[in-house]
Amino acid sequence: MESLDQYMQLVSEVLPSLLRGAGITVLVTAASLAICVVAGVLVAVLRLSAWRPLRLLTAGYVELMRIFPVLTLLFLLYFGLPEFGVRMSALQASIMGLSIWGVAYLSEIYRGGIESIDHGQMEAAMALGMQRSGAMRHRPAQVLVGGIDHRRP
Repeated sequence: MESLDQYMQLVSEVLPSLLRGAGITVLVTAASLAICVVAGVLVAVLRLSAWRPLRLLTAGYVELMRIFPVLTLLFLLYFGLPEFGVRMSALQASIMGLSIWGVAYLSEIYRGGIESIDHGQMEAAMALGMQRSGAMRHRPAQVLVGGIDHRRP
């Protein structure tokens, strides 16, 4: 019975710290994910750019981040940047590090999805009079099925 009381006392002492840590984890995850989703699209589009230097720059960034361990990046941001006069909190460094690392992975997912679109589908969208941006958002094969316009108003 005494060990159960000791266990409950330990849990009551440690639980608030664990809950605070879980809240910080959720905050870091949500913030870095929001940044990754937006910046990942931007990097994917830049990686598909017609301008070769931009393509090479973004490809280099993506490949570097894919081989770079995330823990090393976090250590460099938190412990290395103060050597150059850039100080940030652990929360800021973790959000920035996970975002920098995650953008590379999400941009590859987006780029793969964009490149998987069949050439004929893009041509069909252009034949329907859609702009390139609209063709990326809508699937023209489902717009006209059997000669009937199924678009929503």
